[in-house]
Amino acid sequence: MGSEKPTLSLCMIVKDEEKLLERCLDSAKDFVDEIIIVDTDSADRTKEIARKFTDKVYDFKWCDDFSSARNFSLSKATKEWILVLDADELISKQDMVKIKDLIKQKDVEAFKLIQRNYSDSAEYISCKEDIYDESKPYKSYIPSVLVRLFRNKGYLFENKVHELIEGSIKGNIVNSEIPIHHIKDGSRDSTELYIRIGKEQIKATPDSPKPYYELGKLYISKKDYDTALGYFKRSIELLGSRKGLLINKMLFLDAGIACFKLHNYIEAKGYLDKAIENDSKNSRPYFYKALILHEEGNLKLAAEMYIKAINSRINDPIAYGNLGEILLKAKDYKGAFALLKKAQELGHPMKDKLKAVTDRIEKAMKK
Repeated sequence: MGSEKPTLSLCMIVKDEEKLLERCLDSAKDFVDEIIIVDTDSADRTKEIARKFTDKVYDFKWCDDFSSARNFSLSKATKEWILVLDADELISKQDMVKIKDLIKQKDVEAFKLIQRNYSDSAEYISCKEDIYDESKPYKSYIPSVLVRLFRNKGYLFENKVHELIEGSIKGNIVNSEIPIHHIKDGSRDSTELYIRIGKEQIKATPDSPKPYYELGKLYISKKDYDTALGYFKRSIELLGSRKGLLINKMLFLDAGIACFKLHNYIEAKGYLDKAIENDSKNSRPYFYKALILHEEGNLKLAAEMYIKAINSRINDPIAYGNLGEILLKAKDYKGAFALLKKAQELGHPMKDKLKAVTDRIEKAMKK
C-alpha cells in the first residue's frame, strides 16, 4: 500500500445486463488494474460479455441481499483500491483520469462520488449547460452522494437493499465531486424486488429510519402516495431530533411532495418548511410550496416562492410559466414576457398557448 501508482480494482455485481454492461466496462477498462464481475443468475449474454474484459467472473447465488453480493465481489479484489459500479452506471473517461490521481493521496481512506439519477423532467438539477455528453439526452438529474471508491481493507457493505459502506470505513472520507452517470435503459423495473427486500430490511432493523424512507421513495415511484406517506411519517418518528444526516435533506421534502399529491396542503406546507430549514439551497421545496400557494390563490407568496426556486437554479418550465402568469396579472408585461419565453425554451407542455400570449405582449410593448 502507498505505492507511487496505487492499483485499482473495479468490482461489480450484475444480472441480465447484456444491454448495458459493455458500455460500462469499456469506459473503465483502460483505467483499472483488474475487473471483478459477480453474476447473480443471469439468463442472457451477461457473462459472455464480461469475459471479453476479464477472466475474473464469479457466480453468486442470489439471496435477496445486495450487501452480501457486493461483499462477495469485494472479497475477490486484490488491488489497493476498489471502485464499485453497476452496469447501468459509468464514469466519464476524463473523470477516470482524476480518480487515478485521487487514490495517490496517502491520508484518505475513501472518496464520495455523486451518483446522477437522470430524469426527463426539468424539475431537478438542470442538464442544460452541463459539460458531460452523458447528460445531453436528459433535462435534469437527482444527485445522490455515495462512497464508491475506497481502500481495500476488508470494509463491508450493510443493508439488504440501498446498501452502503460508509458505516464500515475507519478513517478520512473525502468528497470528490466526481459524477457517476446512472442511465437506465427503461426495459426493466426492479421496484417490486426492492420493495420486497426493503420490507425484509425493516424486519431486520426496525428502529432505523433509513429503510422506511427508502420504501417510501419506492411507493412514490409507483404513485402510491398514501402508502409512501405512511413510511415517511414512521421514518420521521424514528429520526427524532437527530441533525446533520443526509436523510434530513430529503425526507421532509418527499413527505411534503406526497402530501401535495394527496391534496393535503396544510400538512404539505409544514413538511416543506422543514425541508427548507434543513436545506435552504434546494429549489424543490420552494417550488412545491409555490404550487400550493398558487392553488390556494395566494399569488403574492406564490410568486416569492417561485422566485426562490428559480434563484436556487430550478429549470422547471412550470415554475417560469406560473410566475410569468402571475406577473401578467399584475400587469408587469416586461417581466411576464421574459419568464414566459423562458418557459417555452424549457419545453413547457403548453408552449404553443404561451407563445400566443408572448406574441400579444410583444405587439403591445411595441406600440
